Amino acid sequence: MGAAVFMIDNWITSPDMVTVTSERAGQVGLAVKAGLGTATLNATGPYTGANPGQYIVQIDSVAAGNNIGQATFRWRPTSTATWTAQGVATSSSPVLLETGLAIAWATGGGTDLVANDYWTITVDKPYGKARLLDLDRDTEWRTADSVDYKYLTIDLGSAKQVDAVALLDTNLVVAPIGIFGSNTSGALWSTPTYSQTPYITGNFVHYTAGAPTFRWWGIALYVSGHPDGYLRIGDLYLGAKTVFANNFDRSWGRGPVAAVFGPTGALRTARGVWAESEQLDLSYKMMTTADRAKAVAMFRKMYSPATGTVRPVILNPDLDDPTDVSAYELDAPELPIVSPYVNFYEWQLRLRQRPRVARSGA
Repeated sequence: MGAAVFMIDNWITSPDMVTVTSERAGQVGLAVKAGLGTATLNATGPYTGANPGQYIVQIDSVAAGNNIGQATFRWRPTSTATWTAQGVATSSSPVLLETGLAIAWATGGGTDLVANDYWTITVDKPYGKARLLDLDRDTEWRTADSVDYKYLTIDLGSAKQVDAVALLDTNLVVAPIGIFGSNTSGALWSTPTYSQTPYITGNFVHYTAGAPTFRWWGIALYVSGHPDGYLRIGDLYLGAKTVFANNFDRSWGRGPVAAVFGPTGALRTARGVWAESEQLDLSYKMMTTADRAKAVAMFRKMYSPATGTVRPVILNPDLDDPTDVSAYELDAPELPIVSPYVNFYEWQLRLRQRPRVARSGA
């Protein structure tokens, strides 16, 4: 059995660092109004922007009249305080704002539009590329279809050494993928410096050789005609790896854990099971001072007061099996370390896999 490999340092820190050639379009919510006019605003999609968010549409002038077509509006995403456009004529026909989001007014009788009336529109990307990085096993990035090969281009901003590339909760079955690296963006897909073509099934981790250090990385999904009609990746990791000098003890444990809900106590007939995951017990003995420092650093990244969130670690318990990889948390937010001998340490890791609710795949 190979060594356990822990992955906690993902160099991809924002979905804006990832460019995809295909992605399922998002959704447009109802326009929520605040104002005195009687007109209603209808927002339509599909939304093709990169990230979820909200938009503000506000009547900025009624100098020419209060009717639809006379009044004008301005609009912007709530992520910025600067109006994207102003003085745009209101219309009963769809007016395209950006990335597929369009709006149109319908008269309500009486005074349709009053200055400073505004609407808030929410757009969502339930299968957008932001899902590649949230480490939530119940979300996923999806392509719009599976007709042709799909490509992901990652710009790390600067050259970084990549030790591991992991794809979790995919629907790829014995499918080839390409992993490429280059310090020249134009050469990434034509003449990359680093190029590997492993086969992937479900979960998969690829360990690089030779300490490749590049700014631009590419992942090609060489699949077409998938029976689901799309390709999916639950989480994407591209970064460093942590391996201890000594592997965990031969006495280890691994078994299923059910995620249950409902009443507690003696009578539990109303309880239900919503998912199954697994529990790992790994005992590390006779570890070095350097190993102790690695373990403490990993714990502090998993449980950081600075972020206020629990961040799972991606774990491949057996280096010899690249398909055995998933996201885990410590069973308890603590890392007791003992020192039976001077400059040697021991600790016990009980890890619980993050559960994933079974879905139809719709």
